[in-house]
Amino acid sequence: MKKLTLILFLTHSIVSAQVIANLDTNNILIGDHITLTIEGEIDQDSEWPIFTDSIGNLELLSVSEIDSTPNENGWRLKQYFILTQWDSGFYHIPSISVGNEKTAAFVVRVNTINLEEDSEAKDIKGPIDAPVTFSEVLSYLLGGIIIGLLIYLLLRYLKRKKPIEIITKKAEVVLPPFEIALTQLEELKIKKKWQSGEIKAYYSDLSEIVRTYIENGLHTPAMEMLTDDIIDGLKARRIDTAQLSILLNTADMAKFAKAQPTSAENELAITFAFEFIHQTKPQDNDE
Repeated sequence: MKKLTLILFLTHSIVSAQVIANLDTNNILIGDHITLTIEGEIDQDSEWPIFTDSIGNLELLSVSEIDSTPNENGWRLKQYFILTQWDSGFYHIPSISVGNEKTAAFVVRVNTINLEEDSEAKDIKGPIDAPVTFSEVLSYLLGGIIIGLLIYLLLRYLKRKKPIEIITKKAEVVLPPFEIALTQLEELKIKKKWQSGEIKAYYSDLSEIVRTYIENGLHTPAMEMLTDDIIDGLKARRIDTAQLSILLNTADMAKFAKAQPTSAENELAITFAFEFIHQTKPQDNDE
C-alpha cells in the first residue's frame, strides 16, 4: 500500500514579531490529527484568538487551556489546537492575528490510501483449530456425572417405592340368628351323622344349634340352662314348647344316658328343630 505524503509548503515555525505558530506536521492521512501551537507575548490591550469549530478548512477537535506566564511586557501565552480533515486535498490554515501581529499561514496536505500498490486480495482464513484443554473437558465430564447420578437415584427411588395399596374391607354381612340356625341345620342334615352311627355327636350338634338360637334369637341364656328351665322360661313368654321339649329331652337322653333313639325319632328331632325356629323367628323376616 502506498501512502501519500503531506507536503508542507511553508516552514514549520515562522516568527512574526512576538507571535509564533507551529504545526507538528503538514502531511497526514484522512482522519489523522494535527497539533497547532500558538505562542506569543501580548500586552493588556491585545486579544487572544478564540476558535470554536474550525481553523481555516480543518475541523477543530479540541482546544487546551491557555498556559499564561506574566512578564515585564504583559503576558506570555501558549495554547494547543487539535485539527483533522476527512477529505483528501490541500487545506489552508490562515495567518492568525494577535494584537497587531500575525502568524504565518500553512498549507496541509491530506492523503487517501492507495489501494493499487499496497493492497492484495487474500482468502479469508478459516477458524483456528485450537486444542481442547483438560479444564474444558472436565466441566462437561462433571456435568455428565452429576446428571447420571441424579437419574440413578431417581430410578432407585421409584423402584423402591411401593405402590399404594388400597385395602377395602368388605362389609361383613351379619346374618340374623334364625338364618344361621337354619343353615347349620341344613349342614347337619347333609352330614348324616346318625345314619353313620354317630348318635351322640348328632344330638350334641343338634342341641347346640337350637340352644344357640334360643340364646341369640330369643335372648334366653340357654347355653347355661337345664332343659326344664329353658322350657319354663319360654312358656312364661307364651311360646309353644311342645316339640322343643321332646327335642331337647331326647338329645339329653342320647348325650348323657347313652340312649339309642329310633330312626323315626332321629328324623323327627331335626324336623322339630326346623319347625321351632320357623315359628319363633321375627315375622318381618319370614320368607
